[in-house]
Amino acid sequence: MTTQASFCSNSAPGSVADYFEKGWRRQRSDPLPVRGDLVAGCTSLFARVSVAVKDGQISKACFQSSTCVPLVAYCELLVEMVEGKSLWEAMSILPDDLIDRLPEIPTYRRNRAALATKALANAVGKAMGSGLGLEI
Repeated sequence: MTTQASFCSNSAPGSVADYFEKGWRRQRSDPLPVRGDLVAGCTSLFARVSVAVKDGQISKACFQSSTCVPLVAYCELLVEMVEGKSLWEAMSILPDDLIDRLPEIPTYRRNRAALATKALANAVGKAMGSGLGLEI
């Protein structure tokens, strides 16, 4: 298997494996201008989201996280959902929105969705605090 080959070559688009694979590649990206704090969960998992904001909208988002398949999948889904959204719209995304889109993640691992949304909220809060998303 080369580095170009898929981790999960039979993964269906929109599946946990598909989001994990895309997320695994994305999290190697350099952080964007507005970098949220590292948000840690109770089981030593962590996530951090960074965003680029233009005219009050998220033009690009990326993340770094622990190597946990559900967490990487939730983070990837989340950054795909927020690109092109306003900061206010991004803040309205709830863990249940992620869980509903990836129902195959076992119940006992769905708490990773809350960690992903907290990391996003932290980055968006920093963007709002810096004045990037506020129109006066």
